[in-house]
Amino acid sequence: MAEALYQVRVRDTDGDTIAIFTGAGRGTIGGGMQAFSYRKRLRTPGQWWQQIVGNDDRIAILELFDAAPGVETHLDYIWEFWRRDPFGGLDWYRDFSGLHRYDSFVDDSEGQETYIPRGRGLNELIGAEPIRYDKGSAEAAKSGAAETVAKEYVEENIGPSALPVDRIMPNLTVQVTAGTGNAWEGDRANKPLSDVLAELAEYAPGDFMIVDTSTGNATPAFEFQWKENQWGTDRTKENDGGIPAVIFGKERNNAQNIRYTYSRLNEVNTSYIIGQGAGDVRRDVTRTAADLGLIAVQTDSPWARRAVVRTTRDFTTAAMNDSADKTLYEQRSRRVIQLEVKQSQSTRYGRDWDIGDLVTLEHRGVDINQKVMGVTVTVSSNGETTLTPELQDI
Repeated sequence: MAEALYQVRVRDTDGDTIAIFTGAGRGTIGGGMQAFSYRKRLRTPGQWWQQIVGNDDRIAILELFDAAPGVETHLDYIWEFWRRDPFGGLDWYRDFSGLHRYDSFVDDSEGQETYIPRGRGLNELIGAEPIRYDKGSAEAAKSGAAETVAKEYVEENIGPSALPVDRIMPNLTVQVTAGTGNAWEGDRANKPLSDVLAELAEYAPGDFMIVDTSTGNATPAFEFQWKENQWGTDRTKENDGGIPAVIFGKERNNAQNIRYTYSRLNEVNTSYIIGQGAGDVRRDVTRTAADLGLIAVQTDSPWARRAVVRTTRDFTTAAMNDSADKTLYEQRSRRVIQLEVKQSQSTRYGRDWDIGDLVTLEHRGVDINQKVMGVTVTVSSNGETTLTPELQDI
């Protein structure tokens, strides 16, 4: 099956394109790019790296640090990974954008130098700030639809309304809220913004990303976006929308190196939350995984119970339940499925499936519906492409 074509375009912080790399394994003549990989993922930053021959004269305008006085660094230049799939009917489109934050220079045994820049995706900006407001303030204590609350937290901590103003991320806007998701209430003063957004996405449910909305050599533009339920489309075998299903499986010759694991090694299924007070007036709650609909603890095994105790300063039962449920969800039993996707006529990446989509895996005689939380695209020095989705239970 024909492989897609790739380009890497590098833009400076003003938005001007300063370098374009093409091909793979061709050295300086073919554009200087030997290999690369990028991992785009919902809710978390993702990452990228590229391998470039060391004698490429563009390295001087790309590397992060130059000791010469008066020479600027190239921190946070935007590396865009573009792809084109003629077989799948896709013209050039930007599949991933990341910020440049790491360099290495490697000499091999034959004296050949290789330059390897690395970085993370735009979602890293979410992790740049905590919710830096006092407990009980309107910016920390919120209630309403989960999507609305999430966008308020972004707007007030890294968006145009952030205070003090040096916390504002330039060129970042927040998508207008549609008010979707379950009603949520909580106070997240001084909590990491990224952790709170992940919590809200699970609760809503929904997905979020910072999206590169700039075009050409225009000033960089980013937008925090949220989508109800899942980022993509339900493409499972029996979806309700009549949409062509995306089904992966070894027998379909579109999946390989499948690894299925189910673990309860680090599970917590009972959570005790100890609140304010002492003795008989001390407040506490007990929550189990069964309360969240995760598992029926008492019937799985006579020895299934695994409990922890946590303390909190919260006063209300609702807030204490929320704290207990967060622990239970984060340490729930987990099923993990790993595989590599082989491009086929009906399952072309970027056309038939992408991050956020719901898909079906046929494995060991069972249909397993999964959400594509992320995908890693790797092109080796010989031009071979590997597509590795990150799957999660729906």
